[in-house]
Amino acid sequence: MNRSLDEANFSDFIRESFDALPWDPEPDSDFSILSLFHLAKEHCERRGIYVGAIDIDDLNAVAFEHKGSECIGITRGTIEQLHHALGLVASCMKEPFFDAEQPWDDEKRLDATRFRKGRQDELHLSNGQRALWQALMDVSVVFILHHELGHLESGHIYWLQQGLRKNRAALFERPLDHKSNAELLGVDADNITALEVDADTDAVTATLELLDGISYTSDREGNLWLNLLENNDTRYPIVDIAFNIVFVLFSHQTASVESYHGSHPHPDIRGAYCNAGALVYCSQPNQEEALQAYRRWRTSPHLSNFYWEMHYVLKGPYHLQDYLANAKSLSGKINKVTQELWEHSKPIWNNVAEYADERRKKRDSARERK
Repeated sequence: MNRSLDEANFSDFIRESFDALPWDPEPDSDFSILSLFHLAKEHCERRGIYVGAIDIDDLNAVAFEHKGSECIGITRGTIEQLHHALGLVASCMKEPFFDAEQPWDDEKRLDATRFRKGRQDELHLSNGQRALWQALMDVSVVFILHHELGHLESGHIYWLQQGLRKNRAALFERPLDHKSNAELLGVDADNITALEVDADTDAVTATLELLDGISYTSDREGNLWLNLLENNDTRYPIVDIAFNIVFVLFSHQTASVESYHGSHPHPDIRGAYCNAGALVYCSQPNQEEALQAYRRWRTSPHLSNFYWEMHYVLKGPYHLQDYLANAKSLSGKINKVTQELWEHSKPIWNNVAEYADERRKKRDSARERK
């Protein structure tokens, strides 16, 4: 990895795509304190992938190859909007956390409007809520990074370049200049959707592996958020909530599932796939306690209420009707819808896997020559 060259190519791409410069966060910024994110970033860079931040207000992230450099970019706006949304959610949750029957502080939940309008000076959190905030924040940004890494390492970008001969191969998490990935690339939207599902499942596995692989025994003083991630009974609700909030912020609810359009699947469909991916991960040998903890959370009869109340906290009452209409439309059908998407996507995944293998061999060969 030639860091100076990759940095120059990253800057060139984001200037052309976003009309933006790289963002160099202050040492005490929301971005710099994300310990798990920086571990994941180091992991990417050891694989020869440059990770940078983009200085714009918009919510977005991107995986791309430009002039020989494979890169991942996350915007400043993504960090700021996640920080605000997750702080809002954490401030409304009662301690001890994740009592599915009574998870919310009703007075704070119903009074969330002024916080949504940016009055973070009025966002009062206990030490426990601040720890929850940091854990949710770190896991959310790590998931986004791993999603973009999936686009690169699973061969999506390489397939677009080599298989479909797209000169400017990039996958954005939000429309760019009001154009979706499918429109930007001139590719069938269903094929892009298949790549997004694949990247989501990659991100679930990579994020859970990271949480399993870190040390929870050193430097614990002042790191209450690590306690929440060490304990399976709090780790898996945090993971589930973090993933779902990413989907809510990066996507949108429509009056009906049928009227939803976009390269990414509907947020409820993304949630269903990630739930399945987490269950597969937790079903591995020596993961019995994790599987039990995740199942306790996901099978709670109060879970659906938890999520619509969370949506109220995030979006307010005016968006709740669409959320409930979507949930009703998908009730009892989610397995059928996800199965249909899986059947459609499988040929694409099989095709792209060959390009992922070709990319890996090419990069291994380049490293050996060095």
